[in-house]
Amino acid sequence: ELEIIETGLAKEKEAQAHLEKSSFTQNIRALGKNYSFWLLVVFMCCQSFVYFGVMTWLPVYLKTTRGFSWGAMGALASLPGVTGFCTKLVSGYILDFFGKRAPVLLIAMVGLGCGIYFAVATSSNVMSAILIAAGMGFMSFGTPAVYTLLQDLVPGKIMSTASGILTGLANALSGFAPLAVGWVIATTGQTESGIAFLSAVAGLGACCAFILLLRKH
Repeated sequence: ELEIIETGLAKEKEAQAHLEKSSFTQNIRALGKNYSFWLLVVFMCCQSFVYFGVMTWLPVYLKTTRGFSWGAMGALASLPGVTGFCTKLVSGYILDFFGKRAPVLLIAMVGLGCGIYFAVATSSNVMSAILIAAGMGFMSFGTPAVYTLLQDLVPGKIMSTASGILTGLANALSGFAPLAVGWVIATTGQTESGIAFLSAVAGLGACCAFILLLRKH
């Protein structure tokens, strides 16, 4: 354990020594050339986009398309938060045990996409709500891996800048999620199409995670 810590600190010190000799602009340029970092940024953007899209339109979907009462809809709409809490705890344990981040990201995004897709495809109203909650649980499963992988990809000297770019772009893009889903629904005339659109966005995130997996992260 001590050897691992000292080796990691030595690498970090070497990387930071290089950055200390560079200007802020050069540091940003170095970050811009970090291919794996930008894959993680796209992944986070997809995850946040799906999250805000689902949380904005889930009550409408459950009420208008699936016909749930207001009381039942409120209970079912809270399920993603419950599943997310549980899966984050499990994810943290798995990340510490195996030490790999990309497999967790891939499982999370595939589970998210499949959960949303089959939630629309099923004829059972209750199963649809459960599948959406399961999909959102998978999404939360990947969140701890995002920030732990970020620390592996970026030197500590510019960690705050990298984190700001990651979360800033993700939040900015996710702000358009309700609008995009609404446009799809208005164009197709079906609420299911808007929810299914989010599964396609999850597919893009899964592709990024798969490439990170190939790069052995």
